[in-house]
Amino acid sequence: MSPLRDPSLLFYQKDGLRRSIIAAYWIVIFLSLPLWWSTTSIKRLSLSSSRLLGQTQRRLELPITICLESDISFVADVKRALAQLASEDPRMWQGISVDVVGQTDCGTHPSAVR
Repeated sequence: MSPLRDPSLLFYQKDGLRRSIIAAYWIVIFLSLPLWWSTTSIKRLSLSSSRLLGQTQRRLELPITICLESDISFVADVKRALAQLASEDPRMWQGISVDVVGQTDCGTHPSAVR
């Protein structure tokens, strides 16, 4: 007796069984298409126009506090220079408020940068 078998005699090599296995794969793929379609589709929700208008009319504010540990005259000079810069080009400084504090207010100001 030969140790090798004839492949046509194996039970899973029968034409009817092989066709039914291949058909089962295609049926599973075909039946899973609606689930795949619903889980991968993007739902387009409408935007509320009132919320959009509210966001466009909102002004962006960026408060900046500079803490200078020097004499009061230097703090006043820096404040004047910043005010002059803001008056020369107001569009560049729109929405930015710069506050310069001196040595006495450095520790008490909540957003002071050292």
